[in-house]
Amino acid sequence: MLVHPSGLDLSTSALRLLRRKLTARRRRIGTRWRRLTCGRQALMTLAHLRCGHTFAQLAAGFGVGLATAHRYVTEAVDILAVLAPTLQQAMAVAARKAFVILNGTLPPIDRIAADRPFCSGKHGMNVQVLTDPFGKLIRASPALAGSVHDIRAARSHGLLDALNTGGIRCWADKAYQGSGPASASPSAAAGTSSPPGRRPSTAPTRRSAHSAATLKSWRLLRKLRCSTTRITDLVKAVLTLELTASTRGGSLAASYTPGVLDTSNLFHVSSVLNRQSIAQHGLDWTRMGAARGIAGSRRPEVEGIFVCRGEEEAGFFLQINNTGGPVDIWSVDGIDEGLLLDNGNGFVYLPGSIPAARVRLV
Repeated sequence: MLVHPSGLDLSTSALRLLRRKLTARRRRIGTRWRRLTCGRQALMTLAHLRCGHTFAQLAAGFGVGLATAHRYVTEAVDILAVLAPTLQQAMAVAARKAFVILNGTLPPIDRIAADRPFCSGKHGMNVQVLTDPFGKLIRASPALAGSVHDIRAARSHGLLDALNTGGIRCWADKAYQGSGPASASPSAAAGTSSPPGRRPSTAPTRRSAHSAATLKSWRLLRKLRCSTTRITDLVKAVLTLELTASTRGGSLAASYTPGVLDTSNLFHVSSVLNRQSIAQHGLDWTRMGAARGIAGSRRPEVEGIFVCRGEEEAGFFLQINNTGGPVDIWSVDGIDEGLLLDNGNGFVYLPGSIPAARVRLV
């Protein structure tokens, strides 16, 4: 399989959020080493969700096995799904809006052996989408079979009861007629009459359709090929990433080709004899020869700078100190974890040097 560099039209806030959550999980479960760093695992997951790449394509592109790619993406999706807002949280946001818009969408799914439950004119899964007046996502419901009608799906998820109980004005189309006072009054399409000589406004439903299209801008949701039990988590993961991008703003390309991003929690442990050189020239393996390496070697083991991913790993380097004297811990900022290479023994290093502006003595 041929591999080529590519890019993702996503905000870097999505990448940073997922990387932080993966880092926290690895620390919590005590992971010592993995084939990919947290940044690369996050990038793999975003590529799967945004571009719809198969696990075979991801495995080839990121240099891991097929099972490893599946396990990494599944782990990250589960983390994102937990962060999705609950129904109560969504209603709290909706209550602050002038009105909300409710609509259903049908992400296509590849179902052959059990066609009938997932067929409603076309094969898919029914997802109820709630947006604000400008079409921004507030909530996406768990997925049901495509044969389920919109009003039944909204009732089964508790959306209609929550809207009616909270007195939240809701625009909806004819599929929700009879759903209660909340969605019956604002929309002419849902049963109210328009002023004489004026056509019913379709702007809210157009905005709701736009929000459904926003979901399907994540190409994985254009043609689902996974088990139906996984689709709800996938939708929740996409919702989390969309809310992250809308609240933090900014839109940069998160590329498959590693670049320089705002990254923290990287450290370097070195002898105090190298302090003056590091303060003046940064972390440069060609200039740090005043003392032995942390493992006791006289010559550089790699053409680069070893770094620690977190305080626990930095503590491990302190314990194996073989420099013959005290050591310093330097904090390294602004380096993308995707640039790190593995030395074959479970430790990572950055090829080349790190400028003095990006290091700080702890």
